[in-house]
Amino acid sequence: MELILVRHGESLHNVKAVTSWDSELSIIGKEQVRLVGEVLLNEQVDEIWCSPMQRALETAQILSSKTQASARAFVHLSEHGHGWEENGLSRSCIENQYPLIRLPSEIDEDGWARHWNHESRSDLYRRMGYIADQITKVAASKRLKKLVVVIHGKSGTELLKHLLQIPEEAKYYFRMFNCGITRLYLNMETNERTVICMNDISHLGDLVQMENLSRSVPRYR
Repeated sequence: MELILVRHGESLHNVKAVTSWDSELSIIGKEQVRLVGEVLLNEQVDEIWCSPMQRALETAQILSSKTQASARAFVHLSEHGHGWEENGLSRSCIENQYPLIRLPSEIDEDGWARHWNHESRSDLYRRMGYIADQITKVAASKRLKKLVVVIHGKSGTELLKHLLQIPEEAKYYFRMFNCGITRLYLNMETNERTVICMNDISHLGDLVQMENLSRSVPRYR
């Protein structure tokens, strides 16, 4: 199975336009996602996964509309700390704003992130282990040939560590630009994981933000 990891488009929080950790895409972010959609248009994507954070939902919604692939949300895919002090969107709000995204039963009217408190880096690593297990199970089942997963910066690094079998204590950081594309091929019969490309931004042209180019390694609260 080919696994395509796409970091969400630039968000309003990324450009400091809002203080909320859970913000929508900026105008540039929406255009970045549209360009990813152009890349994926003729690739026969089977399914798209995302977190229930707005920037990920909006990214997945645009990609689903473009590729006609079904999309579903996983709470475990959210960024480090989920929403920190924020409760997250309610189920009805997500269904109204992002109707193409299938939601798990755990997302209800009180907000999907309300049960989550402080999260250490070790907590995050373990959480992303669940997502890695779900991905490898799908790959082993051969149900999908091409899966797109919309990722976040810090949680995406921990997911890649699991997928590439890098131990938790190893100080590996994967810098992912907004709408950068990472491709892996997973052969679970032989347990081979082939990295095809990492953080490809060739499709973005002038929409690669300087903030991405100058950013240091991820910081964990």
